[in-house]
Amino acid sequence: MELVDFDGLFDKKLTEYMKQNGGKRTEKEWEDAIPKLYQKFGDTYLPKYGCTPRQYYARMTDDELISTLCAHLRGGVPVPEFLCAETEKRRPTGQILSLLDSDDEETALYAVHFIGDDSLAFDKYFSVLESGEKSEDVENEVAECLKSAADQVKDRAMASYARYKKQAETASGATGTFTVEISDSTPVIAAVTQYKKNSGALEIAVETYGKEIVSVKLNNRVLQSGEYTYANGKLTIAESVMNSLVAGEYTLEAETVASAAGKIVVSDEPPVFADGEANAVKGSDFVLTVDVKNKTVISVSVDGLPLGEDDYTYENGTLTIKAAVLEEIAAGEKEVEIVTEGGKAVRTFTLSEAPKQEEKKKGCGGSVAAAGAAALSAAIAVAFAAGKKKRDESED
Repeated sequence: MELVDFDGLFDKKLTEYMKQNGGKRTEKEWEDAIPKLYQKFGDTYLPKYGCTPRQYYARMTDDELISTLCAHLRGGVPVPEFLCAETEKRRPTGQILSLLDSDDEETALYAVHFIGDDSLAFDKYFSVLESGEKSEDVENEVAECLKSAADQVKDRAMASYARYKKQAETASGATGTFTVEISDSTPVIAAVTQYKKNSGALEIAVETYGKEIVSVKLNNRVLQSGEYTYANGKLTIAESVMNSLVAGEYTLEAETVASAAGKIVVSDEPPVFADGEANAVKGSDFVLTVDVKNKTVISVSVDGLPLGEDDYTYENGTLTIKAAVLEEIAAGEKEVEIVTEGGKAVRTFTLSEAPKQEEKKKGCGGSVAAAGAAALSAAIAVAFAAGKKKRDESED
Protein backbone atom coordinates (compact mmCIF):
# COMPACT_ATOMS: atom_id res chain seq x y z
CA MET A 1 0.00 0.00 0.00
CA GLU A 2 1.06 3.60 -0.58
CA LEU A 3 3.18 5.21 2.13
CA VAL A 4 1.17 8.25 3.19
CA ASP A 5 2.53 11.09 5.29
CA PHE A 6 -0.69 11.79 7.19
CA ASP A 7 1.16 13.94 9.72
CA GLY A 8 2.45 16.09 6.85
CA LEU A 9 -1.07 16.43 5.48
CA PHE A 10 -2.34 17.46 8.89
CA ASP A 11 0.40 20.07 9.23
CA LYS A 12 -0.65 21.64 5.92
CA LYS A 13 -4.32 21.71 6.87
CA LEU A 14 -3.45 23.08 10.31
CA THR A 15 -1.33 25.84 8.82
CA GLU A 16 -4.19 26.94 6.56
CA TYR A 17 -6.67 26.74 9.43
CA MET A 18 -4.48 28.82 11.72
CA LYS A 19 -4.03 31.48 9.05
CA GLN A 20 -7.78 31.80 8.79
CA ASN A 21 -8.46 31.63 12.54
CA GLY A 22 -5.18 32.69 14.12
CA GLY A 23 -6.62 35.64 15.98
CA LYS A 24 -9.46 33.67 17.50
CA ARG A 25 -7.32 31.79 20.05
CA THR A 26 -4.45 32.58 22.37
CA GLU A 27 -1.20 30.62 22.14
CA LYS A 28 -2.24 28.50 25.14
CA GLU A 29 -5.65 27.81 23.59
CA TRP A 30 -3.98 26.69 20.35
CA GLU A 31 -1.75 24.32 22.33
CA ASP A 32 -4.85 22.76 23.85
CA ALA A 33 -6.76 22.69 20.55
CA ILE A 34 -4.15 21.12 18.27
CA PRO A 35 -4.29 17.57 19.80
CA LYS A 36 -8.08 17.64 19.48
CA LEU A 37 -7.86 18.82 15.89
CA TYR A 38 -5.40 16.00 15.14
CA GLN A 39 -7.82 13.39 16.52
CA LYS A 40 -10.61 14.95 14.49
CA PHE A 41 -8.39 14.75 11.40
CA GLY A 42 -8.07 11.00 12.00
CA ASP A 43 -11.80 10.66 11.37
CA THR A 44 -11.90 13.03 8.38
CA TYR A 45 -12.76 11.46 5.02
CA LEU A 46 -10.02 12.03 2.44
CA PRO A 47 -11.34 11.61 -1.15
CA LYS A 48 -7.87 10.80 -2.52
CA TYR A 49 -7.67 7.67 -0.36
CA GLY A 50 -11.36 6.89 -0.16
CA CYS A 51 -11.32 6.65 3.62
CA THR A 52 -10.23 8.35 6.85
CA PRO A 53 -6.63 8.06 8.14
CA ARG A 54 -7.77 5.61 10.84
CA GLN A 55 -9.61 3.47 8.29
CA TYR A 56 -6.54 3.48 6.04
CA TYR A 57 -4.59 1.46 8.61
CA ALA A 58 -7.55 -0.54 9.88
CA ARG A 59 -7.89 -2.08 6.40
CA MET A 60 -4.33 -3.43 6.45
CA THR A 61 -3.35 -6.95 7.39
CA ASP A 62 -0.93 -7.40 10.31
CA ASP A 63 1.97 -7.97 7.91
CA GLU A 64 1.07 -4.85 5.91
CA LEU A 65 0.78 -2.82 9.10
CA ILE A 66 4.29 -3.76 10.30
CA SER A 67 5.73 -3.36 6.80
CA THR A 68 4.27 0.15 6.64
CA LEU A 69 5.76 0.98 10.04
CA CYS A 70 9.20 -0.13 8.86
CA ALA A 71 8.82 1.91 5.67
CA HIS A 72 8.08 5.03 7.72
CA LEU A 73 11.15 4.44 9.87
CA ARG A 74 13.48 3.66 6.96
CA GLY A 75 12.29 6.65 4.96
CA GLY A 76 12.35 9.08 7.85
CA VAL A 77 8.63 9.73 7.39
CA PRO A 78 6.88 10.56 10.68
CA VAL A 79 4.93 7.60 12.07
CA PRO A 80 1.29 8.72 12.39
CA GLU A 81 -0.42 8.20 15.72
CA PHE A 82 -3.19 6.43 13.82
CA LEU A 83 -0.73 3.76 12.67
CA CYS A 84 0.56 3.33 16.23
CA ALA A 85 -2.97 3.10 17.65
CA GLU A 86 -3.95 0.37 15.20
CA THR A 87 -0.76 -1.58 15.94
CA GLU A 88 -1.27 -1.28 19.70
CA LYS A 89 -4.87 -2.42 19.36
CA ARG A 90 -3.92 -5.57 17.46
CA ARG A 91 -0.55 -6.15 19.14
CA PRO A 92 0.72 -8.64 16.52
CA THR A 93 3.66 -9.75 18.65
CA GLY A 94 4.80 -12.44 16.25
CA GLN A 95 5.34 -9.94 13.43
CA ILE A 96 6.82 -7.25 15.67
CA LEU A 97 9.41 -9.53 17.29
CA SER A 98 11.51 -9.53 14.15
CA LEU A 99 11.97 -5.75 14.50
CA LEU A 100 14.03 -6.36 17.64
CA ASP A 101 16.74 -7.80 15.37
CA SER A 102 17.09 -4.44 13.62
CA ASP A 103 20.33 -2.52 14.03
CA ASP A 104 18.29 0.68 13.99
CA GLU A 105 17.70 1.82 17.56
CA GLU A 106 14.44 3.62 16.78
CA THR A 107 13.00 0.51 15.13
CA ALA A 108 13.95 -1.68 18.12
CA LEU A 109 12.44 0.86 20.55
CA TYR A 110 9.18 0.89 18.62
CA ALA A 111 9.14 -2.92 18.80
CA VAL A 112 9.57 -2.94 22.59
CA HIS A 113 6.93 -0.24 22.96
CA PHE A 114 4.36 -2.23 21.00
CA ILE A 115 5.17 -5.64 22.54
CA GLY A 116 5.39 -4.56 26.18
CA ASP A 117 5.33 -7.44 28.67
CA ASP A 118 3.81 -10.00 26.30
CA SER A 119 5.18 -13.38 27.41
CA LEU A 120 5.80 -14.33 23.76
CA ALA A 121 8.70 -11.87 23.79
CA PHE A 122 10.46 -13.07 26.94
CA ASP A 123 12.95 -15.32 25.13
CA LYS A 124 13.85 -12.52 22.73
CA TYR A 125 14.14 -10.03 25.61
CA PHE A 126 16.59 -12.25 27.48
CA SER A 127 18.60 -12.70 24.29
CA VAL A 128 18.84 -8.90 23.95
CA LEU A 129 20.10 -8.51 27.52
CA GLU A 130 22.51 -11.44 27.35
CA SER A 131 24.06 -10.45 24.02
CA GLY A 132 24.87 -6.87 25.03
CA GLU A 133 24.64 -5.86 21.36
CA LYS A 134 21.78 -3.37 21.66
CA SER A 135 21.99 0.23 22.82
CA GLU A 136 21.60 1.09 26.48
CA ASP A 137 18.19 2.67 25.80
CA VAL A 138 16.88 -0.52 24.19
CA GLU A 139 18.26 -2.69 26.99
CA ASN A 140 16.68 -0.42 29.62
CA GLU A 141 13.28 -0.61 27.93
CA VAL A 142 13.54 -4.40 27.71
CA ALA A 143 14.55 -4.62 31.38
CA GLU A 144 11.53 -2.52 32.41
CA CYS A 145 9.19 -4.85 30.52
CA LEU A 146 10.69 -7.87 32.29
CA LYS A 147 10.44 -6.15 35.68
CA SER A 148 6.72 -5.61 35.17
CA ALA A 149 6.43 -9.40 34.71
CA ALA A 150 8.80 -10.28 37.57
CA ASP A 151 6.69 -13.10 38.91
CA GLN A 152 6.68 -14.84 35.51
CA VAL A 153 10.37 -14.43 34.66
CA LYS A 154 12.12 -14.74 38.02
CA ASP A 155 13.16 -18.39 37.47
CA ARG A 156 14.49 -17.61 33.99
CA ALA A 157 16.33 -14.56 35.36
CA MET A 158 17.98 -16.60 38.11
CA ALA A 159 19.07 -19.25 35.61
CA SER A 160 20.43 -16.58 33.30
CA TYR A 161 22.35 -14.98 36.13
CA ALA A 162 23.89 -18.29 37.15
CA ARG A 163 24.88 -19.03 33.56
CA TYR A 164 26.30 -15.66 32.70
CA LYS A 165 27.88 -14.53 35.96
CA LYS A 166 31.45 -13.83 34.94
CA GLN A 167 34.27 -11.44 35.24
CA ALA A 168 34.34 -8.42 32.97
CA GLU A 169 37.66 -7.23 31.67
CA THR A 170 38.14 -3.44 31.62
CA ALA A 171 40.05 -1.48 29.02
CA SER A 172 43.09 -1.22 31.32
CA GLY A 173 43.39 -4.97 31.59
CA ALA A 174 42.15 -5.01 35.16
CA THR A 175 39.24 -7.20 36.05
CA GLY A 176 36.07 -6.53 37.95
CA THR A 177 32.85 -8.30 38.66
CA PHE A 178 29.29 -7.31 38.17
CA THR A 179 26.47 -8.50 40.42
CA VAL A 180 22.84 -8.75 39.50
CA GLU A 181 20.41 -8.73 42.41
CA ILE A 182 17.10 -10.41 41.71
CA SER A 183 14.39 -10.28 44.33
CA ASP A 184 10.95 -11.80 44.54
CA SER A 185 8.35 -9.06 45.01
CA THR A 186 5.40 -11.41 45.46
CA PRO A 187 3.46 -10.25 48.53
CA VAL A 188 3.33 -12.49 51.61
CA ILE A 189 0.11 -13.01 53.56
CA ALA A 190 -0.75 -15.24 56.53
CA ALA A 191 -1.90 -18.72 55.47
CA VAL A 192 -4.87 -18.82 57.86
CA THR A 193 -6.47 -16.00 59.90
CA GLN A 194 -9.25 -16.49 62.43
CA TYR A 195 -11.98 -13.88 62.81
CA LYS A 196 -14.95 -13.80 65.21
CA LYS A 197 -17.83 -11.66 64.04
CA ASN A 198 -18.57 -8.39 65.86
CA SER A 199 -14.97 -8.19 67.09
CA GLY A 200 -14.01 -5.05 65.12
CA ALA A 201 -12.06 -4.57 61.90
CA LEU A 202 -9.85 -7.43 60.72
CA GLU A 203 -6.10 -6.73 60.66
CA ILE A 204 -3.74 -8.99 58.72
CA ALA A 205 0.01 -8.61 58.32
CA VAL A 206 0.87 -8.40 54.61
CA GLU A 207 4.42 -7.90 53.31
CA THR A 208 4.33 -6.04 49.98
CA TYR A 209 8.09 -5.31 49.63
CA GLY A 210 7.35 -1.66 49.00
CA LYS A 211 4.83 -2.33 46.24
CA GLU A 212 1.40 -0.71 46.20
CA ILE A 213 -1.65 -2.91 46.77
CA VAL A 214 -3.83 -2.49 43.69
CA SER A 215 -6.57 -4.99 44.51
CA VAL A 216 -8.04 -6.89 47.46
CA LYS A 217 -10.56 -9.70 46.95
CA LEU A 218 -12.69 -11.80 49.29
CA ASN A 219 -13.88 -14.94 47.50
CA ASN A 220 -13.44 -13.10 44.16
CA ARG A 221 -15.45 -10.11 45.38
CA VAL A 222 -13.33 -7.01 44.76
CA LEU A 223 -13.32 -4.76 47.83
CA GLN A 224 -13.82 -1.05 47.25
CA SER A 225 -11.32 1.54 48.46
CA GLY A 226 -13.45 2.44 51.48
CA GLU A 227 -13.68 -1.20 52.59
CA TYR A 228 -9.99 -1.70 53.33
CA THR A 229 -6.79 0.21 54.08
CA TYR A 230 -3.11 -0.70 54.03
CA ALA A 231 -0.52 1.00 56.21
CA ASN A 232 2.64 -0.01 58.09
CA GLY A 233 2.52 -3.59 56.86
CA LYS A 234 -1.09 -4.20 57.94
CA LEU A 235 -4.10 -4.78 55.73
CA THR A 236 -7.27 -3.69 57.55
CA ILE A 237 -10.70 -4.83 56.38
CA ALA A 238 -13.68 -2.89 57.68
CA GLU A 239 -15.88 -4.50 60.34
CA SER A 240 -18.95 -3.88 58.18
CA VAL A 241 -17.46 -6.14 55.51
CA MET A 242 -16.59 -8.89 57.97
CA ASN A 243 -19.98 -8.80 59.69
CA SER A 244 -21.73 -9.21 56.34
CA LEU A 245 -20.16 -12.67 56.01
CA VAL A 246 -21.76 -15.83 57.33
CA ALA A 247 -19.56 -18.18 59.33
CA GLY A 248 -17.24 -20.23 57.15
CA GLU A 249 -13.96 -20.18 55.23
CA TYR A 250 -13.06 -17.45 52.75
CA THR A 251 -10.13 -16.78 50.41
CA LEU A 252 -8.43 -13.40 50.79
CA GLU A 253 -6.28 -12.25 47.85
CA ALA A 254 -3.99 -9.21 47.85
CA GLU A 255 -2.40 -8.07 44.58
CA THR A 256 0.59 -5.81 43.91
CA VAL A 257 2.78 -6.64 40.89
CA ALA A 258 1.88 -10.22 41.77
CA SER A 259 -0.76 -11.73 44.01
CA ALA A 260 -0.86 -13.81 47.18
CA ALA A 261 -3.76 -15.50 48.92
CA GLY A 262 -4.61 -16.72 52.41
CA LYS A 263 -7.61 -18.14 54.24
CA ILE A 264 -9.93 -16.33 56.63
CA VAL A 265 -12.05 -18.49 58.92
CA VAL A 266 -15.06 -16.52 60.12
CA SER A 267 -16.77 -17.74 63.29
CA ASP A 268 -19.90 -16.61 65.08
CA GLU A 269 -22.30 -18.27 67.53
CA PRO A 270 -22.86 -21.75 66.11
CA PRO A 271 -26.02 -23.76 66.88
CA VAL A 272 -25.99 -26.17 69.85
CA PHE A 273 -27.80 -29.51 70.11
CA ALA A 274 -29.27 -30.51 73.48
CA ASP A 275 -27.32 -33.11 75.46
CA GLY A 276 -28.46 -36.71 75.79
CA GLU A 277 -28.88 -39.71 73.56
CA ALA A 278 -30.51 -39.28 70.18
CA ASN A 279 -32.45 -42.15 68.66
CA ALA A 280 -34.64 -42.26 65.59
CA VAL A 281 -36.97 -44.97 64.31
CA LYS A 282 -37.97 -45.43 60.73
CA GLY A 283 -41.57 -44.65 60.07
CA SER A 284 -41.65 -41.80 62.58
CA ASP A 285 -40.53 -38.18 62.54
CA PHE A 286 -37.16 -37.52 64.19
CA VAL A 287 -37.33 -34.68 66.71
CA LEU A 288 -34.27 -32.90 68.13
CA THR A 289 -33.81 -29.91 70.39
CA VAL A 290 -31.30 -27.37 69.02
CA ASP A 291 -30.55 -23.77 69.96
CA VAL A 292 -29.73 -21.74 66.83
CA LYS A 293 -28.77 -18.60 68.82
CA ASN A 294 -31.31 -16.47 66.96
CA LYS A 295 -29.55 -17.16 63.66
CA THR A 296 -31.26 -18.12 60.43
CA VAL A 297 -31.12 -21.81 59.50
CA ILE A 298 -29.32 -22.16 56.16
CA SER A 299 -29.34 -25.93 55.65
CA VAL A 300 -29.92 -29.32 57.27
CA SER A 301 -28.46 -32.64 56.15
CA VAL A 302 -28.73 -36.23 57.35
CA ASP A 303 -26.00 -38.78 56.67
CA GLY A 304 -24.54 -36.33 54.11
CA LEU A 305 -27.88 -36.00 52.31
CA PRO A 306 -28.95 -32.32 51.95
CA LEU A 307 -32.60 -31.90 52.90
CA GLY A 308 -35.14 -29.85 51.01
CA GLU A 309 -37.38 -27.30 52.66
CA ASP A 310 -40.20 -29.84 52.77
CA ASP A 311 -38.03 -32.46 54.49
CA TYR A 312 -37.71 -30.69 57.84
CA THR A 313 -39.09 -27.92 60.02
CA TYR A 314 -37.52 -25.76 62.70
CA GLU A 315 -39.68 -23.94 65.20
CA ASN A 316 -39.20 -22.77 68.78
CA GLY A 317 -35.98 -24.70 69.30
CA THR A 318 -37.25 -27.93 67.79
CA LEU A 319 -35.83 -29.48 64.64
CA THR A 320 -38.16 -32.06 63.11
CA ILE A 321 -36.96 -34.33 60.32
CA LYS A 322 -39.80 -35.95 58.40
CA ALA A 323 -40.22 -39.72 58.53
CA ALA A 324 -39.94 -40.00 54.74
CA VAL A 325 -36.32 -38.86 54.91
CA LEU A 326 -35.33 -41.69 57.24
CA GLU A 327 -36.86 -44.29 54.93
CA GLU A 328 -34.13 -43.46 52.38
CA ILE A 329 -31.30 -44.16 54.83
CA ALA A 330 -29.94 -47.47 56.09
CA ALA A 331 -30.20 -48.15 59.82
CA GLY A 332 -27.15 -47.58 62.01
CA GLU A 333 -25.06 -44.76 63.50
CA LYS A 334 -25.79 -41.56 61.55
CA GLU A 335 -25.15 -37.82 61.72
CA VAL A 336 -27.43 -34.84 61.38
CA GLU A 337 -25.85 -31.46 60.55
CA ILE A 338 -27.48 -28.06 60.86
CA VAL A 339 -25.88 -24.91 59.38
CA THR A 340 -26.90 -21.41 60.39
CA GLU A 341 -25.49 -17.93 59.82
CA GLY A 342 -23.50 -18.48 62.98
CA GLY A 343 -21.84 -21.73 61.99
CA LYS A 344 -22.71 -25.41 62.08
CA ALA A 345 -23.31 -28.22 64.56
CA VAL A 346 -23.27 -31.98 64.10
CA ARG A 347 -25.10 -34.58 66.18
CA THR A 348 -24.70 -38.37 66.08
CA PHE A 349 -27.83 -40.50 66.41
CA THR A 350 -28.89 -44.11 66.10
CA LEU A 351 -31.40 -44.98 63.39
CA SER A 352 -33.39 -48.20 63.94
CA GLU A 353 -35.78 -50.15 61.78
CA ALA A 354 -39.44 -49.93 62.74
CA PRO A 355 -40.59 -52.98 64.84
CA LYS A 356 -42.46 -55.61 62.81
CA GLN A 357 -46.07 -56.36 63.74
CA GLU A 358 -47.00 -60.08 64.36
CA GLU A 359 -49.23 -61.57 61.68
CA LYS A 360 -52.00 -64.24 62.29
CA LYS A 361 -50.66 -67.74 61.80
CA LYS A 362 -51.55 -69.52 58.64
CA GLY A 363 -50.93 -73.00 57.27
CA CYS A 364 -51.00 -75.92 59.74
CA GLY A 365 -51.31 -73.61 62.70
CA GLY A 366 -53.94 -71.39 61.13
CA SER A 367 -56.22 -72.06 58.20
CA VAL A 368 -55.66 -75.83 58.30
CA ALA A 369 -56.55 -75.95 61.97
CA ALA A 370 -59.65 -73.91 61.27
CA ALA A 371 -60.59 -76.30 58.49
CA GLY A 372 -60.13 -79.24 60.89
CA ALA A 373 -62.42 -77.63 63.43
CA ALA A 374 -65.06 -77.12 60.78
CA ALA A 375 -64.78 -80.74 59.69
CA LEU A 376 -65.11 -81.90 63.28
CA SER A 377 -68.23 -79.79 63.73
CA ALA A 378 -69.69 -81.28 60.53
CA ALA A 379 -68.90 -84.80 61.72
CA ILE A 380 -70.58 -84.18 65.04
CA ALA A 381 -73.62 -82.80 63.24
CA VAL A 382 -73.78 -85.91 60.99
CA ALA A 383 -73.37 -88.22 63.92
CA PHE A 384 -76.05 -86.38 65.86
CA ALA A 385 -78.40 -86.61 62.86
CA ALA A 386 -77.71 -90.37 62.45
CA GLY A 387 -78.35 -91.05 66.11
CA LYS A 388 -81.58 -89.12 65.97
CA LYS A 389 -82.70 -91.19 62.94
CA LYS A 390 -82.05 -94.50 64.73
CA ARG A 391 -84.00 -93.35 67.74
CA ASP A 392 -86.90 -92.42 65.55
CA GLU A 393 -86.88 -95.83 63.80
CA SER A 394 -86.86 -97.75 67.08
CA GLU A 395 -89.76 -95.80 68.34
CA ASP A 396 -91.69 -96.75 65.23
